[in-house]
Amino acid sequence: MLSKLTLTLVILLALLLQGCISFNSLADAKNAKGSGLAKEYSANRDAVWQQTLAIVSASDLKLVNADASNGLILAQQPVSPLSLTVGQNVAIYVSENFGRTRVEVISRKAIGNIEFTSRDWEEYIIEQLDDKLI
Repeated sequence: MLSKLTLTLVILLALLLQGCISFNSLADAKNAKGSGLAKEYSANRDAVWQQTLAIVSASDLKLVNADASNGLILAQQPVSPLSLTVGQNVAIYVSENFGRTRVEVISRKAIGNIEFTSRDWEEYIIEQLDDKLI
């Protein structure tokens, strides 16, 4: 009898928590174009593209896709319970804009807003580009 009660409580608790936790995918980050942190650089698009790829590769992000023709880089920070990181999905748009190169970084937490230690990937990538390009 106690095990049925315990199981019922666990199921009920899981259902209640489901409404409190949201899940985001790479598509959510990709589709949020226009809502991220953006900056323009005087360097040509190819140089900015290569620097951005190097920054992603040297970071804790896992490169998922790099589509140079569309100027889109997709990357993820994996979920890691040991480091209190619920993961992040990152989309980076690199485009030419009136002779300058515009970079927009969009980062979405993979699981809700419950973590404590995640890096702000939007600021980190832009700061790294600033160091390399300015």
